[in-house]
Amino acid sequence: KIVQKIVQKIVQKNLQKILQKSSMQKEWTCQLRSLLKNPLNDEFIVTDVTKKQMRIYCFNSSAATQLKFSTPLLLKQLSSLESFSQIEKLYIKVGPEM
Repeated sequence: KIVQKIVQKIVQKNLQKILQKSSMQKEWTCQLRSLLKNPLNDEFIVTDVTKKQMRIYCFNSSAATQLKFSTPLLLKQLSSLESFSQIEKLYIKVGPEM
């Protein structure tokens, strides 16, 4: 029973971390999408943000290319948002839609 309780607590803690990360990803993505126009803003998700970098997962190479060309302007725009004010680098990855 003790082992079962320990395992249950670990699973619950990990599930909370996953749900929190998912919620943060949605919020980051919404904030970045607010800076872009359709249809580009439906072609990616933000997967991670650290103090100085943002990781973006694009669903196709066209969106990735557009984001890469927009990087200087995006970094400037992101600096005006409190939660992204220290972002210095965007990492852009391409893959199938999740």
